[in-house]
Amino acid sequence: MNNLYSKSTVLFQNYIEVIKEIKGYNNLGTQRFYNYWIDGYTKEKDSNIKGSIRKFLLSGEYYMKNLNLVNDKNK
Repeated sequence: MNNLYSKSTVLFQNYIEVIKEIKGYNNLGTQRFYNYWIDGYTKEKDSNIKGSIRKFLLSGEYYMKNLNLVNDKNK
């Protein structure tokens, strides 16, 4: 999580809102963040994330583009 920047949408639709919700960047590695993640996780999000990661691995690219894995429909 340390390499995410404020405009990153790789894991979250709105990274800044996540940071506000968990009461600060320093809580990314705490139980507060993990509770936030687990409470909002769904089978659809799981499927979208796995599909996007699979697509990235097959692409041969060196880094993931700034997209939202949680909401991407893997077109």
